[in-house]
Amino acid sequence: MSALVHLPGDISERTACAALGLSRATLYRSRALQGEDKPRVARPSDRPMPIPPRRLDDAERAAVIALLHSDEFADQPPREIVATLLSRGEYVCSIRTMYRILASLGESHERRSQRGHATYEAPFVRATAPNDVWVWDITALPGPRKGQFYYLYAVMDLHSRYVVAWQVAHAQNGDLAERMFLDACVTFDIAPASLCVHSDRGSPMTSHRLTHMFEQLGVAASYSRPRISDDNP
Repeated sequence: MSALVHLPGDISERTACAALGLSRATLYRSRALQGEDKPRVARPSDRPMPIPPRRLDDAERAAVIALLHSDEFADQPPREIVATLLSRGEYVCSIRTMYRILASLGESHERRSQRGHATYEAPFVRATAPNDVWVWDITALPGPRKGQFYYLYAVMDLHSRYVVAWQVAHAQNGDLAERMFLDACVTFDIAPASLCVHSDRGSPMTSHRLTHMFEQLGVAASYSRPRISDDNP
């Protein structure tokens, strides 16, 4: 077996083992027993990667980035950019190459201008005495027949939890809310700039008539954030 351990340079291990009718595993096991390591074969990861012949150089890459960021193509996807350039008889790179460049820049997303979502701060109201803050809402109550509802308007003082105004109506709108608040402000003798009214963003709460009345009486209006269910105390 020692003859198998040291082979001439012009004979491969595969050829020698095939001629002797042995497997290469026997050769490797014999070397391991004699303290010799298996010859290491260079792996593809150890070899330097060749540069693709069609790869863009730095100048060409910079030109493509400038094209992608230009006013004409800043909001267009690579497919439309390449089609537009080809219609003019121009070609800079493939669609896939443009996507790779955009991905390397962190711009491989919707390139059209998007409307930013407004950030609404969570409302905070504090009542230290009665008639500092009123909160109100409208609740639908089932009627005597299916599909028929009554609407309960209820206004509560945040400090005392006292219901300062309420009414039941067949509809919900800003006109009914305006008359209810006007009567409540007169009843409790609300001074200008002394009361804050908090509610959600329902159509009666944000109606023009009600908000205009609040402005005339010096009442501050506070609203919950859109699509948030827990902002109304």
